[in-house]
Amino acid sequence: MTSESATSITLHVLIDTGMLWHAGSSFLKHPDFRKLLRYAKPTDPGEGRLKIYVSHIGWEERRTQLVDDVKSKLRNVTTAFGGLIRELENNIVCNGLTPPALTTWKEGEIEAYSKEAMKTFAAENNIEVVALTFDQTERAWRRYFEVHPPFNPDQERVDRRKDIPDSWILEAAIDLNARHPGLLALCGDGRLSDAMKSMDIRVLGKMQGGIVKSGVRMLIRRRSCFGELGADCARQA
Repeated sequence: MTSESATSITLHVLIDTGMLWHAGSSFLKHPDFRKLLRYAKPTDPGEGRLKIYVSHIGWEERRTQLVDDVKSKLRNVTTAFGGLIRELENNIVCNGLTPPALTTWKEGEIEAYSKEAMKTFAAENNIEVVALTFDQTERAWRRYFEVHPPFNPDQERVDRRKDIPDSWILEAAIDLNARHPGLLALCGDGRLSDAMKSMDIRVLGKMQGGIVKSGVRMLIRRRSCFGELGADCARQA
């Protein structure tokens, strides 16, 4: 395997769903996450800095979480507006007032736009959404049925099912680490983190306490790259 030079090294980072949650609904809430996004944008053509990966399962989980939040607020607004309309009939002080109008998004419109918004954000920030392969799916199901990590053998089968998405994320991480040795995973889930560590994947568990500083410097040192990129990352972190 050809080693990368200090000016072309790319640091590979897999981000779990929980870390995306900490980044906020705009993905820009957390200052350390904003740093990761900045490092993921090369300043010169061909210059490597930091490559962010998110599994398709994790990306969709976060997208649907955000969509569900908006839909819930939309239903609350619609319900409240319905109560206001009823005041026209039931409240004497509203008799004769012009009925109010309400314009809101349709749920299908939110769903469709969310997919385009997430796709655009990933492209603009050099985030690679890792598609789930047939082989990964097969291995993930084998983990479930044979009760290998991240599944807990002490749990009932019905309770273990909630960890099926984590097994898909784990398989994606295993393949990424094979392609990019030294992969760093940002993961706050205990069992998933332990499963990654058992596969020799380095894990940081919190998007706080200088995660960029510790994570970027750790990988730079591990690859013995202290050239221009290393100095820049270490200084800015």
